[in-house]
Amino acid sequence: MTKLIVSKNNMDLDSYPGYIITSNIGEEYNCKTVHKPFFKKIIIIDKGINDYDLKRIYNMCLVNGIIYFKNEYKKFFSNITNISQSKMNEFFCCTKPDNKIFIFPARRSVDFIIVGVQRAGTTSMSHNLSKHPDLFIDPEKDPRKSEIHFFDLNWSRGLDWYKRKFDYKYKMVGEKTPDLFSLEHTFPLIQRVNPYVKLIVILKNPILRAYSSWKMVSNYFNETRSFEECVMNERPIKNKTFHTMVKQYLQRGLYYKQLKRLKRWFPKQNKTF
Repeated sequence: MTKLIVSKNNMDLDSYPGYIITSNIGEEYNCKTVHKPFFKKIIIIDKGINDYDLKRIYNMCLVNGIIYFKNEYKKFFSNITNISQSKMNEFFCCTKPDNKIFIFPARRSVDFIIVGVQRAGTTSMSHNLSKHPDLFIDPEKDPRKSEIHFFDLNWSRGLDWYKRKFDYKYKMVGEKTPDLFSLEHTFPLIQRVNPYVKLIVILKNPILRAYSSWKMVSNYFNETRSFEECVMNERPIKNKTFHTMVKQYLQRGLYYKQLKRLKRWFPKQNKTF
């Protein structure tokens, strides 16, 4: 389902096949109905929707998606983007021009995550991003100190523990945990915390990445085999965790499969390459 109608009265909506019909914006916004709360087309039939819910509706619209609304919401949407008269009677419409979203201070968690890939320059990126006056991310160059690993190792500590890692006086807060890209079981956990989070992925020649990973593991995780031995003996594993993936040098380089899995939980507009 990629189309949504916001209406308390489900009568006379038979002419809209294929739409999700809701009167509870929060259920859609928080993934309680569909696990990717983004829509190509949204029609607002309800009256008296406040600005907070209108902002949530705007966030749920895909880039280049269309929102249809009646006259009482004309001022709200005209302050965001260009609007026009719709072919539908009594409706105006606007097209969402970019992936900008509204951030709600009282409900903030994490705004962006560098999710991978490991050994592809993620530490340099986070260090450079930390220099931006509007962004918060740990500038520490030693990943053993700066990477939070909430979604793969510290989930049991709870969201409040995670939020204490950020300084919310900044416009956007983020973190770096490059192992996440290879651990698909963390994707629904990330979505549960913030379905609208921006995910940053850096890709690198998979052979060069594998060799760099081998050198790192040799230094810090007691890898005693040669790179050639590791490559020749590596076998795919089913139960992927932070610990079981440590010595999976080639499997981490299967970018197409990993991106495809990530897309199941987050649309393209959530990801930056």
